[in-house]
Amino acid sequence: MFLIFYVLIAVQISGPLADQQFACLQTHGSVQSFDSLNMRFVGNWPFGPSWEVCYDKLRHIAFLGAGGALYVLDVADPSNIIALCEAIKTRGFITNLYYDSLSQRLYIAAGIGGFEIWDFTNPSFPLKIVNFSIPAIVNGVFVVGELAYLACGSEGLRILDISNPFNPYEIGYCLTPDSAMDVVVSGNYAYVGNAHEYYNGGGLAVIDISVPSNPQVVGYCDTPNFAHDLEVVGSYAYVVDGEPGAVGLHIIDISVPTNPHRVGLFMPDTMQWFTVCMGVCIRDTIAFVAYHNPGIFIVNIANPANPVKIVRYDTPGQAMEVCVGDSLLYVADDEYGLCIVDVSALTSPFEIGHYDGYYAPNFVYAKDTLIFLSHGEEGLVRILNIADPTNPQFLSQITTTYGADGLFTLEPYLYVTDWNGLCIVDISNPANPQMLGFIDLDGYPSGVWVVDTFAYVASYWSGLYVVNVANPTNPFLVGYCSAPYEANDVEVIGSYAYVANYYAGIRIINITNPANPFLVGSCNTEALRIDVAGSFAYAAASDSGLRIVDISDPAHPYEIGRFPTSSPTIDVHNVENLTYITDNRFGVRAINTSNPYAPVEVGFYKLPNMLVGHMGVVDSLVCVGSRFSGLQIFCFMPLGIRGLQKGQEVGEISVSPNPISAGILFIALPPELRGEVKIVVYNTLGQRASICKVINREGFWIGIPVDGLNIGVYFVEIITPAQRKVCKFVKVK
Repeated sequence: MFLIFYVLIAVQISGPLADQQFACLQTHGSVQSFDSLNMRFVGNWPFGPSWEVCYDKLRHIAFLGAGGALYVLDVADPSNIIALCEAIKTRGFITNLYYDSLSQRLYIAAGIGGFEIWDFTNPSFPLKIVNFSIPAIVNGVFVVGELAYLACGSEGLRILDISNPFNPYEIGYCLTPDSAMDVVVSGNYAYVGNAHEYYNGGGLAVIDISVPSNPQVVGYCDTPNFAHDLEVVGSYAYVVDGEPGAVGLHIIDISVPTNPHRVGLFMPDTMQWFTVCMGVCIRDTIAFVAYHNPGIFIVNIANPANPVKIVRYDTPGQAMEVCVGDSLLYVADDEYGLCIVDVSALTSPFEIGHYDGYYAPNFVYAKDTLIFLSHGEEGLVRILNIADPTNPQFLSQITTTYGADGLFTLEPYLYVTDWNGLCIVDISNPANPQMLGFIDLDGYPSGVWVVDTFAYVASYWSGLYVVNVANPTNPFLVGYCSAPYEANDVEVIGSYAYVANYYAGIRIINITNPANPFLVGSCNTEALRIDVAGSFAYAAASDSGLRIVDISDPAHPYEIGRFPTSSPTIDVHNVENLTYITDNRFGVRAINTSNPYAPVEVGFYKLPNMLVGHMGVVDSLVCVGSRFSGLQIFCFMPLGIRGLQKGQEVGEISVSPNPISAGILFIALPPELRGEVKIVVYNTLGQRASICKVINREGFWIGIPVDGLNIGVYFVEIITPAQRKVCKFVKVK
């Protein structure tokens, strides 16, 4: 027997449906913030730098946003901070947090990952209520009663009804003059920090929200740079605005909402490296201002026209955001994690607690079901298990002598270039790696490749070292070939080592005699990273995109093809006729290089401004490191939706009507697809149009709206923990 009813995605379900054998776990907007072409998100391990923090004063709980992860910390004893639960993963980068102590709900702005609501009634077992995805980057969130106000970049201010938190929906929006970065609501007005691209102006927009379905901009006050964080207290808005070298806390009189105007400005008295105003928190007549590298400035704002510095406290990391509770200051301190500062004596602040954070992954190496992440200055290599790529698990970590960069495995060993030399690690038990040997090498070792008993090390300022690693406990230098500075990567094929020398191009070195390597050819193609396959070298050429070089004659390599990118190309990995590249501010791209003279893009996954870096590829999985969101795992679908997985069946799910012109498309879920079922609609390019989740207990019909879809062919993917099935439908006029 089938239960017949329908579900409208992102529309509240009520009435008789509530009595059926059905539960809607999670609903999304009809358009995803994540855009893709033949690539899909699989899983992530999103730990990164700590940029956001908020605090439950009653229960002494700190919520720390670290990349795409959220820590829930018991800070009752700052000297002994305790994680109350496993860190929560989001899809994007946590850009803002809002906590409601009455409902004990946390509202998360997750950048391109959308907007999430979590129930922390029991902080040891938090409940995810909803993830609401909209076609925008969610930068800021503020909640008043049953309404959530989202600062959504170029999409301005969006207002959601969250009276049913399991099913929020948009009721109003207002475009702002520039990108909406943060929002605070006071009375009938929303105050939105605005920023223009490339620090080219911004300001504070005042929006009348007395009619939430029709918000209107009624006032605006220019700021010179990048208004990206703010607080509102009484008749004043305190706006964080700045870029490196020109930063300040602007104090704006908002007593007349239609005429906001600046009355005061605080500028730091130091302009050390990367002095950037990042965040602000107000307590009475004191402003605590996070200034990145210089730390925290404590400022007396009793006279808004003349803010006065009380003291500067230099935190161990880079102060990104701050909140205050009683006499303690909670600082999101970038890669240092959470720093708790005692400010009971304002003139003499001092640290009393700390919770370790994560450095961004510097290098990613994939091997079978293991991922290795080096973490640069932190000097750590972390090992993850991706046997289930939807849920990567941390296994272990090991500390190098100083810094951690390039990685290579040749079982049972892991070879790591740290900033002092080459480390050799026994990974026969990945859960318990052991440092075996080390050799000191000059010039900032960057890349490594191992063949048999020799390790070839690209050293940034020196060239190519050849190290005998036959005895991993006692490696020793056997050969060296100088190269122009910036030797960043190396790959060895046959008798040649191919060295990526950044702006100095590609150097091809004969290593037939490891004790006497010598240069045989070069190409001035820019090369930050290199991958060699057959007669071609594929270079990640930073600002020059992907470059393809013919190396059939090692003495005379020459460039034959290129694919330009919109931002620096950081890494490259070739698999037969498919070349993956990471485009730093765009995301990951898949390029068909079967014709190396004319490479063509066949897939991408957008991660705008997430600063994607190095990657590892294993089978069909592309594992990408991001400055802001840790490790992201994607799958390339060369045939669109039908290329998802082997054994996936097409056409076993019934849909009606088909073709369809408008209204509701009904999908029959058979009884064998029991439990949690995810329904995803894709177009023929693999771009996702909508998604929802339901519980299937006996088999029923589910309905999805198609009015927002363009005319064309679509695939509906039905996903359970055990199975995946696909059906096709056609949208007509």
